[in-house]
Amino acid sequence: MKKGKKKLNKNRSRSASQNGLGKSTLVPQKWALLGLLLLINLLAYSNSFTTGWHFDDLSNIVNNRDVHLKDLSGTSLHSAVTTKIAGTRPIAYLTFALNYYFSGPDIVPYHLVNFTIHLINAILVYALVVMLAERWHPEIARSQLRVFSLLVAALWSTSPLQTQAVTYIVQRMTSLAALFFLLSTLCYIRWRSSEQPAERWGYLAGCLLCAILAFATKENAFILPAILLVYEIYCIKGFQQLRSRARFIGLLAFATLGLIVFGIHHYRVIERIQDDYTGRDFSMGERVLTEFRVVVFHLSQLLLPLPSRLSLHHEFDKSRSILVPPTTLLSLLLILGCSGAAIFWKKKWPLVSFFIVWFFLTLVIESSILPLELIFEHRVYLPSIGFFAVLLSPLVYRAKLSITLGRFSLPIMVASLAICLSVWMTYERNKVWQDDTTLWLDALEKYPSSFRIQNNLATAHTQSGRMDLAESAFRESIRLNPRGIEARVNLAILCLNVLWVQDVDSKDVKDPYVFFNLGVIYAKEGNLARATESYRFALNQKPDYAEAYFNLGLVYLRTQDYANARNCFGAFLKMWEGDQNDRLVKDAQNYVAQLSNSR
Repeated sequence: MKKGKKKLNKNRSRSASQNGLGKSTLVPQKWALLGLLLLINLLAYSNSFTTGWHFDDLSNIVNNRDVHLKDLSGTSLHSAVTTKIAGTRPIAYLTFALNYYFSGPDIVPYHLVNFTIHLINAILVYALVVMLAERWHPEIARSQLRVFSLLVAALWSTSPLQTQAVTYIVQRMTSLAALFFLLSTLCYIRWRSSEQPAERWGYLAGCLLCAILAFATKENAFILPAILLVYEIYCIKGFQQLRSRARFIGLLAFATLGLIVFGIHHYRVIERIQDDYTGRDFSMGERVLTEFRVVVFHLSQLLLPLPSRLSLHHEFDKSRSILVPPTTLLSLLLILGCSGAAIFWKKKWPLVSFFIVWFFLTLVIESSILPLELIFEHRVYLPSIGFFAVLLSPLVYRAKLSITLGRFSLPIMVASLAICLSVWMTYERNKVWQDDTTLWLDALEKYPSSFRIQNNLATAHTQSGRMDLAESAFRESIRLNPRGIEARVNLAILCLNVLWVQDVDSKDVKDPYVFFNLGVIYAKEGNLARATESYRFALNQKPDYAEAYFNLGLVYLRTQDYANARNCFGAFLKMWEGDQNDRLVKDAQNYVAQLSNSR
């Protein structure tokens, strides 16, 4: 018995030596790896903390009075999480509100919060890959798995494709939802593997809490139960385990189905599909077919994230049938091939198989039937974890990772070089996010024939006071799309020339801000009837549009309709929650007082 025991101890000692690191060095190694992860991300995003507000940042944060907290009272917090713009994302908007309470409109703290969330996500990615790799491949040295997991987390977190979810402030929705998604997944795995009752209850509570927070941050997190169900399936080994887990898997599948039904009902998915597709230039069928190509395009971006292939806005031609264009069918075949490979490799390479499923499954909600824009790069933030885990998996299955005595193996050197390139490309990509002008000039360089980009660039030029460049860009947008309403309205505002909008049909206008601008133009030209109609249309679409009430009040003054004028100025004062010393507030107060006295 003693000889056998000595032999066993001897074998264990040899194994530790072969692993490249003794057990006593595993903990210091882990902290060293995490410190390295912090350093490379700090280098990648070091020039991003002073970049400006962009695009949806304005309506969601800068001009959204509901998140401009003046105190931390229950009423103020309730207003922030129930803002109409927030819709079903209260947790994300609560973080914006707290940011505003502590730092106001200073943008640096917003960037610091976004970066911190991203850094935590990188650590969670590391933890997730380590946990799954150790579970499914216990035969591989732990130190080797940790190095592999660090490389996955580092390449994922420094990919320039992630800048849209990190540097773009409003897309904190994406990164924060990913944080809660990852935490919930990790707690679930711990809950299912822990043998201590107290720990199990704690992990279960953490899993449920983080899942709820994820659902309340962004809707794409609703795929979480399906991911957990897939994990359960991948943990089954043999018919006996299938029988023992069958009831639990059935309950999890039922919960997944129930959550889908709840989401469809709560978010009025069917109604939104019917309504929102009427304002799109593609049908549901065209969107589904196009998304096959979009997914493959994202795969190519992740594999080769050159600056020339990244943009805030992509002009992506829609697929009209499975063969038009032919790349639609090819993309579908590639996706089916990857899915088939995941099934085929489940038993032999479960880690690779699981992360292939992870990539495609976490894309389902935003890349299927919902009437969303065809493509945005931030949508691959969470799915791309699977991509990088699969991309680097040969380092585990086919190569030996070694950091013994400060000597790095060739695979580590190649992966480290890729990470260095990724850090550099992310740093360069963040330069594009400096302001709206640089952002849209970059997009225009990629898509010079885009009328949408020309219009947005013109607006950026207007905000920076470059009126000649703005007029030129608006005219180019109209040339590229003669029926484009928004550019024509904007040019009419810029030039104060009603000729640009005299044939605009109000039925074609969906944006309240466009109606507001039409009202300004018609009022300037003296067409008060059309001005009133335009402001009313704007208020129908946006009932709390304070500026529209003010301008409509001015129109009523000019038509001597004093009762409606007083009501409009009163509504403005009720809706306005900006600076109370603003000139518009004082003017509205004076008008209300004068019109009340005149009665």
